[in-house]
Amino acid sequence: MPFNDVVKLLLPVSRIGSAFVDGKSRSWWILYAFLSGKHEEIVKGTGQDHLYERTDMLAKQRAQKLKVPAEPFPVPEFMNLLRHHWHQEQTKAQGTPALAYHEVNRSLVVVDAYTKFVLRTQELRSRMRRAI
Repeated sequence: MPFNDVVKLLLPVSRIGSAFVDGKSRSWWILYAFLSGKHEEIVKGTGQDHLYERTDMLAKQRAQKLKVPAEPFPVPEFMNLLRHHWHQEQTKAQGTPALAYHEVNRSLVVVDAYTKFVLRTQELRSRMRRAI
């Protein structure tokens, strides 16, 4: 699965949820925070608390840069996006999800081998952040 196929897979996910900071959806900010992680977080999963904190920090930094108020990101909405909405979007038309919330580990994980391969390096994750 080439890079562009993974972009096509993740782009609809990035559009889920209401507008947040800078006109980007709440899911865009979560995905951006996830893709900002280190290699081991992509391979093993990013804990929900760490992902939430990173999402919040990145959105607040952007809001400060734009000189706009940063509204809080309600934790229940954050979890609902990860647990339900992302899964529903990815499994439309009986698709297999690339990203999933792992209930036992309480983390966001890459479950698709090709997606994990595409996201293996910081350079490719940076490129993916620009693409979404």
